[in-house]
Formats: sequence, structure tokens, C-alpha cells
Amino acid sequence: MLVYCMQNNFQKYNALVGGGSSGAVIANRLSKNNKVLLLEAGGDPLWYNYIPVFSLEMLNRYKYHESRWPRGKVLGGSSSLNYMIYARGHELDFNNWANITGDSSWNYKNVLPYFKKSLIYKGEFSKNEKHYGSTPYGSLQVESRNEVLMSDIVTDAAREYGFKDGDLNGPQKSGIGAIEATLKKGSRCSTFTAFLEPILSRKNLHILRYSHVTKIKLDSLGSARGVFFNRHGKKYYVRASKEVVISAGAVDSPKLLMLSGIGPKEHLSELGIKPKVDLPVGKFLKDHIGVLVGPFLFDKPVTTFPERDLGLSTFLEYFVNGTGHLTFPNLLHMHGFISTSKVKQQHQDWPDIQLYFSYAGIYDNMVQDFSGLTGAKKNTLEQYFSNFIGQHGVSIGVALVRPKSYGDLKLQNKDPATPPLLDPRYLEHPDDIKAFVEGIQFVVGFAEKTKSFQSINSRIPDIYFPGCEKHKLKSDEYWECYARHYAFTIFHPIGYNYY
Repeated sequence: MLVYCMQNNFQKYNALVGGGSSGAVIANRLSKNNKVLLLEAGGDPLWYNYIPVFSLEMLNRYKYHESRWPRGKVLGGSSSLNYMIYARGHELDFNNWANITGDSSWNYKNVLPYFKKSLIYKGEFSKNEKHYGSTPYGSLQVESRNEVLMSDIVTDAAREYGFKDGDLNGPQKSGIGAIEATLKKGSRCSTFTAFLEPILSRKNLHILRYSHVTKIKLDSLGSARGVFFNRHGKKYYVRASKEVVISAGAVDSPKLLMLSGIGPKEHLSELGIKPKVDLPVGKFLKDHIGVLVGPFLFDKPVTTFPERDLGLSTFLEYFVNGTGHLTFPNLLHMHGFISTSKVKQQHQDWPDIQLYFSYAGIYDNMVQDFSGLTGAKKNTLEQYFSNFIGQHGVSIGVALVRPKSYGDLKLQNKDPATPPLLDPRYLEHPDDIKAFVEGIQFVVGFAEKTKSFQSINSRIPDIYFPGCEKHKLKSDEYWECYARHYAFTIFHPIGYNYY
């Protein structure tokens, strides 16, 4: 095998693998005082990556009955594809990590300055200087999005439940509020836009696009010395004079480690990979799972139909003013957090359910879009939604954000081009399905029993989701069946540590 050595071109460089959501930030910070070679498998974002409403189309890559995890093979990584919702973790999440690791730097009070340092905050809560403020290092712009008819209805319903109007990030708490998103004048502000684009001319930073790293070179002591990668049909090797930083995401980082001989000894040996460092790489994989609850039908015209309302004027409004429907991530306008009863029994407000509110009506192409998003069969969704196409109404998203179920990631073989095997084991822990169902029941009550939603005669029709006919409608057993048939990933895979 002919391998080209790039060492002469990149002496005294740190090798950084992956220019995605975190890699772009690392490249920015590290290259300020160090030489950095950034190896990215993709190229620059394209024009449509910047338009928020297209998020669904970029993530819509499913096959029926498969929960596929799309990744951002592009500078900015999945931040160039995602829904852009700016939602910080809860204070207790960070404090819990600090306790587990024995490292107090993970405490919320210690990470908060880094949140503030990264931001150019253009949202509604700039007076909250404790959580926002401003620094000369700010790059990631955040804006609010809530100026639609449905927002007042959701806000008034939230007040009926005793939720105060306010900021869900300063700090995170139970409540319902406007979407704040990583936007810059209405366009996507990915980590490429925020952290890489402004420093493309920095002499300390060299970016090699379309460079697929296939293996980390380890020395006899198990230390990383360089990386092998493919670029434009040729194989290369570059030696890192200081560090090799792996920032290829929750899927490709463990995959690369295992291809390099770092991982479970038995699994690697089965595939013919020589084990070099025996570690539980790929274990304890977690992901957020969600479900769309509905349809809630309305008697008043408070929703938007893409085929009717997104036309030439919409695009002009977006490109000229940076406003309008195209600036809403997948037409989401509000979100919220709630704590289920088991959490409340611990006398804590540590939300384990997140809610997502869209203002898209039951539009003509919705079945195809939802099928692509969830992996549910198109004919199943046609059977469920067919009588309501063209009506005003919404589905409300419910997501489990502190799951106890965990799975694993394994290699299929030792070919770097082969995708890994992912088994998240969704809802395997009994507490997860209980919390999920409780979140669904909350949404049903919220959208049917509050005076605000009753003013538009909001209701779920008496129709069964296919496969759940043996259960009483709206019972816990029915919603469990509904969730197990219709739930899907919301694209938040996380690392491989058990907690």
C-alpha cells in the first residue's frame, strides 16, 4: 500500500480530527497559540445549510423501521444540519458530572463562563447578565423566534399551569418559552460560521477538507503519534509533533478508536484488529428519543401550511430582512421542560421531559415528511392522518432527555468505509417508558384542557394509531403502545460513560 507522508509540510502541528460542532471550537481556541492541522471528511456548508426551515429535509434520511443517525459530513458538522435550538444543560447535570468525575471544573458555576464567552447574545434576556453578558471572544450568535399566532396560545396555556414567562437557559428550569436558536440575522449560525469562517486566514490553522481519517498511529507505549487518512483517492500519513485530538462526534470518534486498536479486546480480536489498548469504547451509548403527539385539531386558522404560505415573498423576506417563516427551525416556535412525578418526589426541579411546539398545520406533504423523520411506514401514517389533511392542527413533540436506557456501538468489520452498528436500546429501562408516557399525558392535558387551547377547540380525534387498537384510547397503556410504534431519535447521541 502506497502511503504519502505529509510530515514535511506540517512540522510542529497538532492534528485535530473533525471540524464539527466541537472540533470547530477546538480549532479556533487551539490555533490561537499553536499550529493546528484540521482534518475534515467533508467540505464547506452549501447555501441551503444556512436556511433554518430546511433542517427537516437535511435530517430526513430514514428507511422504514430503521432509526438512522445522520451526521454532518461538513465543516460545522451536525451543527450545519440540526434544528439549532439553543438549550443549555441543567445545573444539576453539570454538578452530577463533577461528582462522578471528581473534577470540580465540570460544576455549572465553572462552565457558565465558557457558555458566556462563546456567545453573541441577541435574544430576549440580555438583562440577565449572570448567564449571558458579553466578551470579546463571542462568536456563536443566538436569536429568539416566537412571533407567530400559536405563540400566544401556548404562552397563555403555560401560565394556566403556573409556569412563569422567562428564560429556559438562565438557568434551565421547568417552564415553556420561546425558541432561542443559533441564528445570525435569521440564518443558521453553525460552529463553522461562528468559529472557523472568521479565522480561515489564520496562519496557525490549516484545514484539509475531504480528508477521511482511517486510523490513529500508536507507538509501543500506546501514545498517539499521528493519523492515516484518505484524500482524493490517495492515502496519507501525518505525524503530530504535539497532540492528536479526536473530535469526530459520538459515532465516528469511537469508530476511529476501535479501528486503531483502542476498544474492547474481545470485539476487536473477532474482527481481526490487533488490540492495543483494552477499553470499553462504544459502551453505554445514550440518545434522546422523542415522539410526535397528535394531531390536535383546531377550529381557528392559527397554523401555517408550507405549500400555501411559503412562496416567493417568503424567500424575499428571508433574504432581504432575515425574518419570516424560513428563519424558524422546522417551523418550531416554542419549547419547554417539565419534571415528571418521580423527579418531583426527590424535591428537585431537574426536568426529564422536553416539549417542542410547531405551528405547521396538517399539510399535504406531512405524511411523507413524518415518515422520513420517524421511520414509520408511510401507509401507516396515511391511515392515521388521511382524514385530517388540510385542517388546522399540530403535533406536539415530547422527548425523554434524561434516559436511563443505554446501548452500544460496535464495528461491523475493519473497513473504515463501513458504518458501525448502533443499538441504543431505547426504552429498555422501565423508568424511561413511565416518564415518556407521563410526558405524553401532560401534553394531552395541556392542549385539550387549558382555556387557551379550548378557545380554538383543540382536541385529538377519537382514532387509534394502527397497532394500538386493543388499548383504551388515551390510557397509559395506549400511549405506551403509541410511543413504542412511533418514537424516533431526535439526533442527540452522547458519549460512552455510564451515569
